Amino acid sequence: MAVPKRGALRQHQGEKVDLAAGQTNPSQQQTKQQPNGRRLPRKSAMIKPDLSMVTQAVESLYTDQLKPFGRLLRKRVAEHAIGVLDGTSPAARLPEQLPNVDAKHLETVCRTSAGFHVKSEEGGDWSVVIVGRSQPFVDIYCGSDVYPAELWAAAAAYFEGLPEEQMQLPGGRYSCAQALLRRRAPFLSGYTLGQACHIVELGIALHKILGYSNGSVVPYIFAAPSRW
Repeated sequence: MAVPKRGALRQHQGEKVDLAAGQTNPSQQQTKQQPNGRRLPRKSAMIKPDLSMVTQAVESLYTDQLKPFGRLLRKRVAEHAIGVLDGTSPAARLPEQLPNVDAKHLETVCRTSAGFHVKSEEGGDWSVVIVGRSQPFVDIYCGSDVYPAELWAAAAAYFEGLPEEQMQLPGGRYSCAQALLRRRAPFLSGYTLGQACHIVELGIALHKILGYSNGSVVPYIFAAPSRW
């Protein structure tokens, strides 16, 4: 068998190196960026936040007057991971599918931090609070209406006047309230996200201003009759 000459071997090896250099790593192909330049985690990647990320997310929920339940904290960590630090800002762009956050890892980070106190909740969920800090949370499922009549009149007028392309809102109190605050709905001016969630809940359950249709929150007159 003929032995390749040394020069030919180097040329062959060089071609292999050039080929490898020209190839794109699949993980690099899947990495996307937000408009702000921050990289998005791959859909297949499981986010394992460190204590700093978790603390930032918990603090933001305190500001919003939302109790940091495990399921809600996961969502907030995911929002922060894609660069959305304020989901109520008109400039916020939230995808339909947020990246997945490792729930067990998140709970472990909270339970092993001396600055947090974790409590088991109904339905297998849990919540975390900051040790020594007052808890300004709004109970978004409370049936008591603490808001002025003027708010409900303004809310009814707002939803009655919505153009057709704006009638469908995300299903779920949190996402619906975020969307309304991003739109700068006048009747929610001055209210926190936690209060807005409560107002959405009362608008559905008590005042019948809102209802559901095909998984979306809509003005009540367009709600599916079977749900009520």
